[in-house]
Order: sequence, then C-alpha cells, then structure tokens
Amino acid sequence: MKVLITGATGTIGHEICIQLLRRGHELTIVTRKSEEQLRSHWNLPVQILTWEDPAREPMPSEKLSDIEAVIHLAGESINQRWSDSAKQRILDSREQFTKKLVDGIHQHAPHVKTFVSASAIGIYPNAESTPQNEDSTIDSSDEFLPTVCRKWENASHNLKPSIRKCIVRIGVVLDQGQGFLGQLEPLYQKAIAGPIGSGNRYLSWIHIDDLVGLFIAALENDKYNGVLNGTAPQPVTNQEFNSEFAKVNRVPNVIPVPPFALKILFGEMSSLALSDQFIIPEKSKNLGFQFKYPTLEKALGHLYAWKTHYLDRRMFQWQWIPHEIANPRLIFLRTQEILKK
Repeated sequence: MKVLITGATGTIGHEICIQLLRRGHELTIVTRKSEEQLRSHWNLPVQILTWEDPAREPMPSEKLSDIEAVIHLAGESINQRWSDSAKQRILDSREQFTKKLVDGIHQHAPHVKTFVSASAIGIYPNAESTPQNEDSTIDSSDEFLPTVCRKWENASHNLKPSIRKCIVRIGVVLDQGQGFLGQLEPLYQKAIAGPIGSGNRYLSWIHIDDLVGLFIAALENDKYNGVLNGTAPQPVTNQEFNSEFAKVNRVPNVIPVPPFALKILFGEMSSLALSDQFIIPEKSKNLGFQFKYPTLEKALGHLYAWKTHYLDRRMFQWQWIPHEIANPRLIFLRTQEILKK
C-alpha cells in the first residue's frame, strides 16, 4: 500500500515507518525540512514531501496522485510551558494542519481510501476510577487540552464519507529514554521524584510497540473504524506506576511530590501530570487486537530488561539496512573499529 505519513520523524512516527517498511508498504513522509536536510540524518527508504508551513500554506500537490492511505501524527509537542503563543502553535499544528491536509487529500489524492489520525485521551474528563471507553462522554469544558483534542478531531469531519476514518486517542506512551519516561528517568536517578500526592490518580498508558501495532491494524484492517483508545487494557494508579518504575530502575520510591509544587513549576501544563483517567481500549479489544504488553509489569520489564544497576546507561543508534544481515555481530565489530580510530 502507498501511505502518506505526517509526523514521521517523531518517536511514534519513526517506529510506524520502520514497521510499515518491513511489511512491504511504500511510504511518502511529510516534513517541514528540505529533502537534503532530512536525508543528512534520516535514511529510511521513503519519498519526501516538503511542506514548510502546514498550518497556513495549502498542501503541495506533488507525490500525492497514487497515495492510498494517510497516517496523520503531526502536532507540536505539548511538553513545554503553555504560554499564549505556545498554546496557539499547539492548536494550529493540529487543527489547521488537519484541515489543510483534508483539503489536500480531496484535491490531489483521489485514491485515498483510509485515513488514520492521532488524537489524545485528554478529550475525556477526569473521572477518577470510573472506566471510560470510546463511547464515553467527552470533556466539553474550555480547558486547554480537551479543547485542543475536540478541535483536532473535528478538523477531519469534512473528510469524504468514502474514506474510512480511524482516530486513535493516545494515552501516556511508554518508550525507554523517550517522552514521558525520558523525563522521569533522570529525576529518579537523582532520587528527586515519586508518586504525586496520595498516588491515587489513575494513569492510562500504552507501550510504544502496542501503539504502533494499533496504528498498523487500523491502517490494514477494514473492520477498524471511528474512535479507538490507544491505551493498555490495565490502567494503574500513580502509586502503582511509580513503585514499578522504581523497581525496574533499581532506585528508591520515597519522595511524594505535592500537586501544588507541579503547578508552581509547570503552570497550566501541570494538568498533564495531574490528570486522573481510567481509559479502557474496549473497541480494539472487541476487534481482537492482541496487546503484547497488557500489564505495566510486562511493559516496563521489557523496556528496562537490560538494566542491572541504577547507574546503568545505554547508548542506542539506529541505521536502516535494506536487506537481511546474516551475522549482525559484524555490524557491531565494525562500529567498534570505527570508535578505535
């Protein structure tokens, strides 16, 4: 299948690209950078479509005529202080980008049959231990996160009815050294983090491999349609998460963090850490999606299986090689020779 992907150079997008290439799909990625700039550090075998200002400029028409499906992940990071200007960029990079993308599909990509878009569980209200699934009432308040999510999802409402649409509402993504865990790791290594307040707030999480698998299932399986919760089937309390995270990282879990301290440090963005949502992926479970890591113990155990001491660090570097390697050890030996020089 010929697939157009936005947000392909982000953590989630990069993993989706790798898995789709392995499955034989042909990819075109949308980026603000020129092809020369991107290929200097990103060597996946994909076509590149440069779109410098997606929130304001119309979508370029080249390389779209034979596209059959779209995966839309793009959006400015919400992990920053929410100044007025940052909030506008976060919103525009989702709402306006999506509107321009839908217009571009209608005008220049007549063969698109599937559209899979990211959203976030921030669209649901904080309901403590009350389970919420894809049919639950969304948050209609004027708080920033639910507002962004509603406008993000509404931006693709004009998509032609003939195009199958899935929206994946993503929870807290677990990936070693990246995103949420990437921010926690140095704090725990310095023993300056722990559960928030009483630790009773619920965290709805998902291992990155399962999230990637869910996007691919939504792309390839026509039974997937509408909203899907991109979360694991077993949410945990903040206390449970911190206890398991401390265990696999071999560090203590003794310093509770008062909620007011987060509000002072991060301002309005502290709502990310102070959310309390028990989100269930009921629809994907009913469709037969198999989670590799349904429990937090399995997820963190996989991500930190290499760790034997709290000071352990791991260097990771990827390179795309377009054929099977008979002896992967040779790659490592060559790397070692380079390091010696």
